[in-house]
Amino acid sequence: MKFVDSFGLPGPLKRAIEWQSNAHKIGDANISCTSLIDSPLVRYLWRVYDDQIVLEYASRLWPLFGSIAHMIVEKFGDKTEEHVERRVVAQYGDFRISGGIDLIKSGRRLDDYKFTSTYAVADGCKIEWERQENVYLALLRHSQNELDRAMGMSIDELWICAMLRDWGPRFKKDFPTQVKMVNVRIWDSLKDVKSEQTPMW
Repeated sequence: MKFVDSFGLPGPLKRAIEWQSNAHKIGDANISCTSLIDSPLVRYLWRVYDDQIVLEYASRLWPLFGSIAHMIVEKFGDKTEEHVERRVVAQYGDFRISGGIDLIKSGRRLDDYKFTSTYAVADGCKIEWERQENVYLALLRHSQNELDRAMGMSIDELWICAMLRDWGPRFKKDFPTQVKMVNVRIWDSLKDVKSEQTPMW
């Protein structure tokens, strides 16, 4: 993937955009959670034509803003009760899947931050968010890491913290504030999985 600059953006901003676009590495995993739940054709085309794709730097501002929000919030995690930006990898046969979880709180709840629009939350939880959160939960429960498994087995709530980037007074009736907490349905195949283990906190 290559970037072009048709608008004369400052160098530091362009370098930050390049960093953000390369920041989500999956290590020794075969695929990330976000790629897994995305269209297989889209992923295939990105891989095959990566060296031919050209993007404007300016088109990547929203993902950069989202990364900035994640980095700031991460600094204020409570290490006694919260796990922030936790990288989890689970093995399924010969296939390794990775995911970066924004927040696991007190072994009971998993949260994900979304820097998004008011339109995105108008009808509740988006299906891709539901898929992402449930895959994260499955990765925790199938991780080779004992702490990950213990936390995953004890989690019974999934939430999206949606930060509304386009919020304004015109939305105040339906969205009183710039942040909306969205509850995510836990899939039936995961809902009834319980563990006798005590969470390792």
